[in-house]
Amino acid sequence: MLAKLREEIAEIYDKEDPITVDSLNKMDYLTAIIKEALRLYNPIGIGPGFKEASEDHKLGDITIQKGTRVVASLVHTNFQSKYFEDPTGFKPERWLKKENLPTDPYAFTPFWAGPRNCIGQHLAMIEAKIMVCEFVKMYDFELIKDYKLKLGIEKGYGAMGDLPMNLTLRK
Repeated sequence: MLAKLREEIAEIYDKEDPITVDSLNKMDYLTAIIKEALRLYNPIGIGPGFKEASEDHKLGDITIQKGTRVVASLVHTNFQSKYFEDPTGFKPERWLKKENLPTDPYAFTPFWAGPRNCIGQHLAMIEAKIMVCEFVKMYDFELIKDYKLKLGIEKGYGAMGDLPMNLTLRK
């Protein structure tokens, strides 16, 4: 995976000075890695705050009573096998073929969706692509042996506690 990403960086990112948005948009594998990371490790985790039901509602088989506090989860659908094959596996390749993508527009919402989606999502993706390229070019990296990732919600959704890693400058 890392070798394939480094190859794409060498073929596209390293050949332009200055790098352009068009070049970044040609980096399909990089985009796939970022989308897969956002699917599994969305930093937001839950929707924009709690809402209180103003009246009784029926949502499928679920009754939501007036006064109940409700929150939208941005993480839940990312782990549903009806949207993603092998939903707990990190598989960037799933984003490279249209037939692998969920047809429900609300199945993958790292920047929310609909009329209230993130106004800065395109800039965020550009920044993420540049940061990943620069990091991967600058460092060799690996997690400490026997590290077990524990995910949860503190300030946002992500790794609980430290993320111990060995970093070595590349030559």
